[in-house]
Amino acid sequence: MNNMMNKAQNASFKYWQTRTIISTIIIYATFYLVRKNLSMAMPDLQADLGISKAELGLFLTLHGVVYGVSKFLSGFAADRLNARHMLVVALLLCSICNFIFGLSSSILALGIIWVFNGFWGYLSVFATGWGVGYVTDMFGWSYSLGIIFVSGVIGSLIFAMAWSSKSDGYEVG
Repeated sequence: MNNMMNKAQNASFKYWQTRTIISTIIIYATFYLVRKNLSMAMPDLQADLGISKAELGLFLTLHGVVYGVSKFLSGFAADRLNARHMLVVALLLCSICNFIFGLSSSILALGIIWVFNGFWGYLSVFATGWGVGYVTDMFGWSYSLGIIFVSGVIGSLIFAMAWSSKSDGYEVG
């Protein structure tokens, strides 16, 4: 590819390539922040709301099943929609699910919200359309970065503060 571009085009390509990879790594790591944080809050959910391990297990199971269904449906959406828009919408919807989850205390509401979070999370996978090599390795690293962030930072925040973002009595469900 470099043989077909002049120096200015090559420099522009490298700039945008690097910017795109860094942005995508940050976004994919952020998806782990909004999709993989329930396990950190489970002990507090059990203590504060009396949610059983079986109910939490059901949340996680349904989240996984819906995530799998989303994989199938997202493939069709990716063929028809702008991948960048899908990525932004999916991250926004997962973030909204997390925000509403923090305002809720009903077991049914928490379960439904978490299942929806699983549905929106898979839309992110189709954002790039890139397959193998260096770029795939970088995305793999972003997943690890996200897990480290969720486990370390979010776990510490939940320990220090609480799982819930309720304030002044506002509550959903």
